[in-house]
Amino acid sequence: MKRFILLASILSTSAVAQEPVTNTAAPIVAVDPISPAEAQKRFVAQIKADIKRAEVEIEAPHKNVDPEGKTNTYLAEYDGKLEYDIKKTDSIVSPYTGIAVWDVKWSLNGRDTGIRMSFVGTYSYQDGAWVFKGLKRRAYNEDGSPHDMPADEYVEAFQ
Repeated sequence: MKRFILLASILSTSAVAQEPVTNTAAPIVAVDPISPAEAQKRFVAQIKADIKRAEVEIEAPHKNVDPEGKTNTYLAEYDGKLEYDIKKTDSIVSPYTGIAVWDVKWSLNGRDTGIRMSFVGTYSYQDGAWVFKGLKRRAYNEDGSPHDMPADEYVEAFQ
């Protein structure tokens, strides 16, 4: 009988000492069920809005002084041409990424330079919206091959 009382006492003590179990699972978050067609529609709208907003900075005259001491004024003008590509990713955070390329015409002191240049913007689709991620300037060599350069002076216009 003493063994039974001792065993019952041990079992009741250990049962009291246990912490209650709580649910620590993360809440379920609804995923934006965007279709590829809707992703494209939103991407084009975002790019066009960003270009329009950035045109003020991109098309503003930029002055520099050449080695001979002459001040030159460069001017870029968006020519309306837009190319883009959207890719589906395996990411839960960014289910789509997009790249947009738009051409600009450059003039020097009011004359067309004939220089072909583009801006290349990168975006990710996150939390139901296209988010700007980066910008480069793309120049083209005489053989037509592209080379990218930083466009830091224009990035702020897109943020």
